[in-house]
Amino acid sequence: MTQTVKIRQQQPLTNDIGNGFEHVAYVELLQVFVTTNATECTEENTMNKQRGFTLIELVIVIVILGILAVTAAPRFIDIQSDARAGALQGVKGALQGSSQLVFAKAAIKGVQKVDNSDTANSFVSVAGVEVQTHFGYPDAAAYSGISSSTSGSTTVPGIDSFVDINDDEFTLEAIAASGTNPAAFRLRFERDAATVACYAEYINAAGVGQVPTVNVVTTGC
Repeated sequence: MTQTVKIRQQQPLTNDIGNGFEHVAYVELLQVFVTTNATECTEENTMNKQRGFTLIELVIVIVILGILAVTAAPRFIDIQSDARAGALQGVKGALQGSSQLVFAKAAIKGVQKVDNSDTANSFVSVAGVEVQTHFGYPDAAAYSGISSSTSGSTTVPGIDSFVDINDDEFTLEAIAASGTNPAAFRLRFERDAATVACYAEYINAAGVGQVPTVNVVTTGC
């Protein structure tokens, strides 16, 4: 804000006109000087108000951001782990529900006691798609992928014939039967390596009247 100082000057004597003009000029010059100084003070105050952060203030901000990073990052990682574990629980529920549906179809057809060695009688139709069974439940040994594919004139079935799993998010790892261990498959997240302990596992029924085992491993999620 510009400040102007007005200085009152006595009227010059009529018999001293020259001196009167000198006094008037001096007063006007003094007014200009005061106005200029007031303007410079206003500009200096404005610049002080618009100054940046001091070094101490910047250090304080950096320290606060560091504390937030240390406390918030682990919680964010835990949220991701919980989300992955929750997704696998959803896969487990889908496998259990769909395998029960297949068993119901097998029971209606009367093949719930047939193992996968009887290829002529171990298939049931689910939504128009043939599903191979093992003791009435989907046969893990029959599948090597999530989505069905075609190789020449041969159709390679996928588990999408009986369960809806997103093949953009998950990948299937087939595990062949070995000794007393029945065939199985694991569903892993697409970006995970085979050594990551974060998957859902479907293991074939071991015999008549037994159900498949569906496990979820989340220690590496």
